[in-house]
Amino acid sequence: MFERTFDGNKKDKERKLRSMHEDAGFACFYKTNFKEAFDHFSAAELEPRDVICYFPDLLSPKSPYKPKEYKGDLLPKIKEVLESEGEDPKEHKITIRLKAGKKSLLYYLEQQRQNQRAMLSQVASSASMSAKFMTQLQAIDYALVILHLKEFENFSDLKTLLRDDNYCALDECSPLLQKVFILQLVFETYVSHVLIERRLLSLSSLVKETIQ
Repeated sequence: MFERTFDGNKKDKERKLRSMHEDAGFACFYKTNFKEAFDHFSAAELEPRDVICYFPDLLSPKSPYKPKEYKGDLLPKIKEVLESEGEDPKEHKITIRLKAGKKSLLYYLEQQRQNQRAMLSQVASSASMSAKFMTQLQAIDYALVILHLKEFENFSDLKTLLRDDNYCALDECSPLLQKVFILQLVFETYVSHVLIERRLLSLSSLVKETIQ
């Protein structure tokens, strides 16, 4: 219907379609229909940071960013949705709904990461465009590190991200990753000590049985 009724040139039509997808995306977003929301955001070709900013804990404190138009905090909207569904908007229910949003965001950012890297390779000869996409990729990779590390504790995907060509700013991500590796080292050390103790106990039991 839109294709037949819109009166304008191709660029105007594409701009209008992106605007419609953006409006539809935020309508779904604030109703917590997150999968549909991020599908619309992809079609709207939004700047990834204009989406990440609605999850402030995923924005690097060292790289502040102001969206072109901030449409309002997500948490009060989640509360309103829960109330409209007849749910008691307790903190844990809000947290569950927010986590669902972050899960959809994770898939969206992984898709955007592929798109941005492809765009970066195409504009390698332009310093200003390269800087733009690299800045966006830094924000995406930082958010992915936080999601894998703190939100979902998906260390396998985190390792894959870090082993890949990534755009994580060392001064932003290193303190977070150091904590993980220290905890992992402590855990592995603990497990190794437990295994040694179990082997010693088994050996002690075997010696006692042999003596008897």
